[in-house]
Amino acid sequence: MPKDADGNWYPDLFPKQLEVVNSQARTLLVEGPRLSGKTTATLHRIVRHLWETPDARVAMFSRTIKNSKEGGTWSLLHDVVLKEWIEAKIGLHYTTRSAEKRPGFKLDSLSRTLYFRISNVHGGESTCMLFSLDHDPDIEDKAKEMEFSMVYFSEL
Repeated sequence: MPKDADGNWYPDLFPKQLEVVNSQARTLLVEGPRLSGKTTATLHRIVRHLWETPDARVAMFSRTIKNSKEGGTWSLLHDVVLKEWIEAKIGLHYTTRSAEKRPGFKLDSLSRTLYFRISNVHGGESTCMLFSLDHDPDIEDKAKEMEFSMVYFSEL
């Protein structure tokens, strides 16, 4: 596992990807050729935000939830990115459990929104929610009056 000069863990990424993860910009647009690691870098940036921001709430928007869950950004986030952060043993772990009682994401029964919660460095919890852009008018009803500390659009 990579560590910096002070002995702190950081994700195993290329230097350009680490620029995205370490960015403090208010708005971040990541562009580049296909298969250059843009998605992986931005997902690591999301997890870093969830880990470092007290009571963070992230909204992820995808064209369809099905595509995001089945090999898309949501699946990459859980199967690769979060797994790397959890295996680093820095204290990050899921605080939600799936329907099968395994740590992971769950489906809110009222809003039909996928979400998960993880522990953060401050001893609290941070939340990430997945919204579908498939039915544009529904977004306003689902996200109205919600406050988010970060918003992510896949393939904007």
